[in-house]
Amino acid sequence: SKEIDKICEQNLLLLDLNDFKILLEE
Repeated sequence: SKEIDKICEQNLLLLDLNDFKILLEE
């Protein structure tokens, strides 16, 4: 389950980065 937690954390980070990029573009 730790591996899954790591993947979930990475996905959340990617989502945060994408949102940040969108904010920068606007």
